[in-house]
Amino acid sequence: MRDNVLKKDDNGCIWNSFLSRVIVTLCICSTIFKCEKKASYTAHQEKRLERGARMGLKKVLLAYDGSADSQKASEWLLNFAKQTPVETVIVNVFDSAFANDADFWAKIQDAIEEYRQRMEDVLTTVADTFAANGLTAATVILEGNVASEIINYAVREQLDMIVCGTRGLGGFESLLLGSVAHQLMTHSPMPVLVIKSDSK
Repeated sequence: MRDNVLKKDDNGCIWNSFLSRVIVTLCICSTIFKCEKKASYTAHQEKRLERGARMGLKKVLLAYDGSADSQKASEWLLNFAKQTPVETVIVNVFDSAFANDADFWAKIQDAIEEYRQRMEDVLTTVADTFAANGLTAATVILEGNVASEIINYAVREQLDMIVCGTRGLGGFESLLLGSVAHQLMTHSPMPVLVIKSDSK
């Protein structure tokens, strides 16, 4: 009877030991994969910086809406500007295309002003990050069709490139990116660099 109990205990110990080894192995593999993915992403970003420097850019527009992807685009441009000084303009666009009804437009004026003030604060925070690194960045809030306003502004101000993220905030606040990135790449006369967030 005692021998049977010992055998069961031994089997349990062997099984627990096996599970522990499997878990440790999986953790190690997961860590290695994350490190390799991060290293690959970093190398890709460095290549982008090199290509940008060779293009001789002087004025760059950053399309920004506060989303994770636009934040990643901001970080890329900040690193680029440290190596190759460029004039940066941080642009946000309030898409007013949906407000065709004058009465409806009047009813949401408070919401619009609240949004404008909030985005001014957000853009100022981004500009302050550039300033903390010895760089200057202007901020602009436009109104209208997002892609068209960004392109028209870039052309009017003779900017050399547009930098944006792949997707915006989504829902009501999808004011900058997502399908807009595709429109920018399709219709912009100047280069458009789309930065994908490494969080996806």
